[in-house]
Amino acid sequence: MEKYLTVKTLAPYLDIKPSTLYSWVEKGLIPHYKINRCVRFRLDEIEEWLKGKKRECGNMDGSLSSHKKSTKNMDAIIRRAIDSMKGRRYTSPHRRGSQTCSGPERRFEWHFSKGVRSGG
Repeated sequence: MEKYLTVKTLAPYLDIKPSTLYSWVEKGLIPHYKINRCVRFRLDEIEEWLKGKKRECGNMDGSLSSHKKSTKNMDAIIRRAIDSMKGRRYTSPHRRGSQTCSGPERRFEWHFSKGVRSGG
C-alpha cells in the first residue's frame, strides 16, 4: 500500500508554498484525493504529472535555443507609435486662448500688498 502525502510534505518536495498547492488543488491543476476534508497526494501520480509538465529547452539537434524575444519587432512597434503621434499635442479642453493673463482677457488682478481683488 502506497503512502499518501500531505500538503505539508509535498510542498517542500515541489519547492512551492503550501498556499500555491492548495490553489492548484482548488483549480484542479494537480492530481489529488480528498479524504473527508483532508487533501492527499500519491507520489507516483505527482511524478507522472510532473513529467507531463516538462518543457524542452533545446532544439532537436541538442543545441540550446534562445528564449529572448526579438527586440527588432518591439523597436518597430514603438517607432510606428511615435511616428503616428508626431505633430499631435494634448491640449486641455479647459484651455482658452493664450496662457498668459495679460491684455483685455484678464478680468481680475490680485494686489498682494493690499490683499484685495479689483477687476472688471
